[in-house]
Amino acid sequence: MALEIFKTFFENNPKKILILCHQNADPDALCSAYAIKNLIANLFPEIECLIGADDLNKISSIILEDLKISLAEIVNLEIFDAFIAVDTNNVEQLGCYHMVPTFLKPIIFIDHHTPHIYTTQITQYVITDETSSSTAEIVYKLFKEADIKPDPETAMALLLGITYDSKHFLLATGSTFKAATDLIDAGADYPSVIEKLRTHMPRSERIARLKAMNRMQIHDFKNWLVTVSNVSAYEASACRALMEAGADIAIVGAKRKNEIRISARATQNIHKKTGINLGKLMEELGTIVKGVGGGHSTAAGFNGEENHAKAIKHLLKLIEKHLENSQPAPLD
Repeated sequence: MALEIFKTFFENNPKKILILCHQNADPDALCSAYAIKNLIANLFPEIECLIGADDLNKISSIILEDLKISLAEIVNLEIFDAFIAVDTNNVEQLGCYHMVPTFLKPIIFIDHHTPHIYTTQITQYVITDETSSSTAEIVYKLFKEADIKPDPETAMALLLGITYDSKHFLLATGSTFKAATDLIDAGADYPSVIEKLRTHMPRSERIARLKAMNRMQIHDFKNWLVTVSNVSAYEASACRALMEAGADIAIVGAKRKNEIRISARATQNIHKKTGINLGKLMEELGTIVKGVGGGHSTAAGFNGEENHAKAIKHLLKLIEKHLENSQPAPLD
């Protein structure tokens, strides 16, 4: 089914395609884009493909060099016949490429997050699977459906993406392990994957985490501990630090130039016990304050233009409203 949608996207015979990653692209986004480019080379060798991203996170920058992935400079979007967005559920996540719908060219989204309602309004081409651990796992399934064995470099990229986004298989399903086995058989080296994903935390990131801890506020909703903080950068990392410190839900806001960004994380425990879904709450937040949000049930983000304190205030209200109808957390 996914391969059928993918092939239908190419029925208008595009000659030049730009494959786009979300802003601050992580290894799942970058490696999925690289693998999609190689899949297209197998299926439609006459098509020229470039990969674009507003920026990369630190690990992706290392992978870019290791796998010798070419990243396009910011280019004139008018020269492309179509666009592919990977690991992205709405165009606002594309950063400087967010205007692609204005060119009225075909766009396909390949992602493992809940599709944003605007995405389904601007294109009929959406390949999504929320049961997949990563977008790389979805791309692997496209190779499988097409009966194409990825070359060792592509297999390595896909295993990097899967390992990174599944939290080193902590969030894996049976199909994730099956994909990993097949990719290792195709030439991927798992010890090398672990080594590439192991990075030293820079001093600036450690400072951001410590500042987040120092500025942290704790909210008790029916015994569930929801922490809130703010930093100027590394908001996702700061979220993880608050989670490691004991939060059931961590929310961290950051202001960058004319934009605010909010990251949120939740434990699997609170998701299972209460059914809370941060991705859906972030989408709802986008209907209340100016911006766009989305993501997973336990990891989500929001980009907007309002004051981040105002946005977080509304997000807390959404969380509190959801937890009102849930069982309280057991006290130790």
